[in-house]
Amino acid sequence: MNTLKNTLIILLVSIKPILSSGQALASIDENDVVNNFVETKNYDAWSKILRKNASVVGAINYTGFKRDHREFNRILKDLATTEVKRSWTRKAELAHWINVYNAYSIKLISDHFPAKTLAEIGKVEKIKFFEIKNEMMSLHDLEAIIKTYGDVRALLVLHRGAKSAIKINKNAYTAENLEETLDKRVRVFIHNQEKNNISAKEAKVSSLIKNYKKEIDKEYGSIKKFLNTYSKISLNYGQKIEFINYNDTIDSYQQTF
Repeated sequence: MNTLKNTLIILLVSIKPILSSGQALASIDENDVVNNFVETKNYDAWSKILRKNASVVGAINYTGFKRDHREFNRILKDLATTEVKRSWTRKAELAHWINVYNAYSIKLISDHFPAKTLAEIGKVEKIKFFEIKNEMMSLHDLEAIIKTYGDVRALLVLHRGAKSAIKINKNAYTAENLEETLDKRVRVFIHNQEKNNISAKEAKVSSLIKNYKKEIDKEYGSIKKFLNTYSKISLNYGQKIEFINYNDTIDSYQQTF
């Protein structure tokens, strides 16, 4: 395993504490407060450019990122060269990798804009187009790192640029806002009737959820239990879960450069 991806995954898994309960995790968070832990990474520049070029509903102005390419490239370089330190908390680490993924996802799409669909670009997850520690990386490589944190919400909120995906958050993820923001983004997504339609009679849900069935089953027990965690309508009436076809149309609010 000589690749950076595998090295990072092994390192992340090896240094995570083994927790026997949610109480143990809570105690770690309390210790962080006691030790006056301060996240060393500042994402203000990333938040600023996001707020400038994302609509209130999360659609991206890719031509805006093209226009702001000098500042955007500085942000990308900063994210790619940031060292994830052992002193960081789990939340700080996970927030960082989500930010890296989202920024480079926007970079890939903006480089090919005005493509109308992700299919026009190619297999976007597999394209190796950026470098971290002298190794070419893809979005799939970043996703593999994020999977090691065992939080399905983090996988669901990754920016994919498609109409069927969860809308991007207009502020960077941080250790401080991670839990609240992940929870909010997933709940908003589940209750978006264009992507998920859950009623007492039927349950039609995004195929994005189906894509993470393995991870959802491991963390929640089943897709139904996952949906019941975040949906206002309980799936305890024998509804059959059907999956809605994924729409890979690029979600942009400006179509020409």
